[in-house]
Amino acid sequence: MNLLIDWLRSMQVIPKPLPLLPENKSIEDLIRDYAQYLNAERGFTTTTVKRYSNVARQFLITQLKNDDFSPQKLNQSLVLTYICRCRKRYSPKHTQLISSVLRSFLIYQVVQGGISAELATCIPSTPGWRASNLPEFLSPSQVNRLLDSCDRCTPKGLRNYAILLLLIRLGLRASEALNLSLDDINWQQDEIEIHGKQRKRRLLPLPNDVGDALVSYLRSARPHCDSRQIFIRTRAPYRGLQNPSNISSIVNRALLAAGLDPQHHGAHLLRYTAATTSLQNGATLFEIGDLLGHSSVDTTALYTKVDIERLKQLSLPWPATNEGDAQ
Repeated sequence: MNLLIDWLRSMQVIPKPLPLLPENKSIEDLIRDYAQYLNAERGFTTTTVKRYSNVARQFLITQLKNDDFSPQKLNQSLVLTYICRCRKRYSPKHTQLISSVLRSFLIYQVVQGGISAELATCIPSTPGWRASNLPEFLSPSQVNRLLDSCDRCTPKGLRNYAILLLLIRLGLRASEALNLSLDDINWQQDEIEIHGKQRKRRLLPLPNDVGDALVSYLRSARPHCDSRQIFIRTRAPYRGLQNPSNISSIVNRALLAAGLDPQHHGAHLLRYTAATTSLQNGATLFEIGDLLGHSSVDTTALYTKVDIERLKQLSLPWPATNEGDAQ
């Protein structure tokens, strides 16, 4: 229906909608400039820029409502009151995100010369223990069931099979799989270039099974279109998948088709699976970090908790007791 409506508007059969006025023009102008800063100076992806912009906008609208924005209106009491309210309303993880965004926004104001640096450092940290739970992953038999759920006699099945293999073998993020281009694959060298967070790039070897799956998809299932993006919609209009949530939806549907019901159903489940499988096969933390594109080995260290066999070697034997000691 959207395509039909757009065509009717282009033919002037129906009028174009009037642009909606923003709730607060000064805030919208500020958020637009902040988004440009995040993209140009920080190198954030489009998805992250949108997430940060929405959190900053919510903060400003909640505090200022219809008042025009002025840096002088920002003060420590205003910021801390908002964070305390968020702690009562949201989960620790979401509150951590809000705190991180507000620090980023206040630092941006410091860069612009609107406020002093002290205000940007007044936000307290929110308690949260990221390593309190074991990362969830699929066993080899579950991985086989997941891959077998794709009907490779259909274009959609070939595409989804290639996506799942990329996530399982290389541990890609949903956004990284989404943004893969035809120009990122070096078939002669069997290498693939991954565009990660903050415009970081890493070059990974292309496994044979992943390469075969991509070749089958590109030759037999990928629609002809002008887009250089690898993964394309299976229905017209033929264009690249638009959002990382599309990749997670493909994983979710494959899990349902395979009869698997893990706690997490998104693309990150397969990223955890890739890391855990590499660790169990003898890879070091540094090698896994290079595979996943981690900036710090502390992030990769989370996966040591699932290596039960190696952890057993570190455990101390229980002190032996004899009958005399027991008495």
